[in-house]
Amino acid sequence: MDLIALAPARPSALWTDRYKLLMAEAGFAIRPERFVLSFRRGGPTYVPLDLAAWVQALRPTPPTAAELDWVATENGLPMGPGYRHALQKGELEVSSAPAGSWVAQHEPLCVVSGPSALVSTVEATLIGTTAFLLQVATLGKKAVMGLLSREDLQRRLGRVSCDQEREIVGTVLESVGAPAVKIQVESEAYQESVAARAHTLVQQVEGGRIAEGGLRSATCPEQHRLAVEAAAQGGIRATSNVQLARELGLRAVGTTGHEHCQRHFSDLAAFEAAADRIPGDVTLLLDTYDTLSSGIPRALEVMERWRGRTLSARPDNESTQERDVRAMVQGMAERGLDGGIALSGGFDAERTARFEALRRELGRPAHSFSYLYGSHLVRTHIPELPTRSDASAVFKLCESAGRPTMKLSSLAGGAPGPKSSKPGRPTIFRAQVLDGSRPPSLIGQHGETPPAGYAPLQARELSAAELQVLAQGSQDSARTTSLVKRCLSERAASIQAQG
Repeated sequence: MDLIALAPARPSALWTDRYKLLMAEAGFAIRPERFVLSFRRGGPTYVPLDLAAWVQALRPTPPTAAELDWVATENGLPMGPGYRHALQKGELEVSSAPAGSWVAQHEPLCVVSGPSALVSTVEATLIGTTAFLLQVATLGKKAVMGLLSREDLQRRLGRVSCDQEREIVGTVLESVGAPAVKIQVESEAYQESVAARAHTLVQQVEGGRIAEGGLRSATCPEQHRLAVEAAAQGGIRATSNVQLARELGLRAVGTTGHEHCQRHFSDLAAFEAAADRIPGDVTLLLDTYDTLSSGIPRALEVMERWRGRTLSARPDNESTQERDVRAMVQGMAERGLDGGIALSGGFDAERTARFEALRRELGRPAHSFSYLYGSHLVRTHIPELPTRSDASAVFKLCESAGRPTMKLSSLAGGAPGPKSSKPGRPTIFRAQVLDGSRPPSLIGQHGETPPAGYAPLQARELSAAELQVLAQGSQDSARTTSLVKRCLSERAASIQAQG
């Protein structure tokens, strides 16, 4: 079976999150950059297709003049010549794990290179659909290996939320030689579940302060369209999906992202670029390098320079989010600033109630807190079906203008946190014997010589015992370790220079 045919028909470049357009306008649209796709959870993943060809098939269609005019008029984003050139003329280069191989969590499934705006835009169609396809393939391959029963395969994949999911499941299972499952499409039930969750949130948070932001969590374009339509029926009038905002008469919303700070190599430079180039309420993401010592003080600095204009801050580290909100609000109060707080990341009704209580405790007006809901809104009503969250799939900037960069989101003491990404041009060195006597894999760098006992990843069948060894996870190679240390050193120097 030709799995590349499952790729959505060349999507419009507007089928992306608004923050991608914002960052292209406030960044370096034609700068050569590399992004790495990886799964942070879920154990070893089976790759059933040519990922390089798959990524090329997902390349977006350049925006039309009418689309660009709408983006400028309705979103305050007059996309410049660099963005238009990147989407029209830019080339994509992809290195990937070979078809027929197994990839452990945190290892690079593929590295995509090209002009910044083009590679960044690809994420919207790449991440959720690819995660779902590979998760289905992994379940099917495990069934072939006897590690998953036919009954469990039916339970996991026998109910789906849309026709496009059904096509993916059926085609992928056939391609890996797995038993066929009887698939039931439950689109109406899916939309009812999304609309009900949206209605609950609308009743909970007054004033239209909530938006749908689950494009990257959707399993396919059809699922996200169904989700946004249902969220609108439930009363939500804003989405991060620019194309659906245009089609459905909704407001397009978005913040800056980690890649924006990474390509500027400085929170301050990134925040200044966004505030200086983008009109309206720009939201500054705080946790790329270190929230307390860099993100918050630099955001306050930019807010103070733009005193009289409303800017917002987004504390995104879920484990420290309450602490970070308190610190940001205290900093604004001490300076007499009237900024906003934008919240996302794992938010559902219960978490929203907690932070609304915190808002009231801090004496902040309702309009100053806004919420973006991703997986909570778009997740299927079928708990057994794989989701992007199950794999914690991410697409992260790893090199900008030839310079390695990484999201750090550091722990206490400055060590990279669990959501940190790999810098440079990562690749996989697999142990030639998977018997547990050595780390099963090393995350190396393109051009690095593998150490003795390791070789570049190749396609081959693995036994159940070898899969168990691979599930132990990878370590960084000497070159990757060196690049991580370099990024940590550069971050420390940047924070010190900024005061």
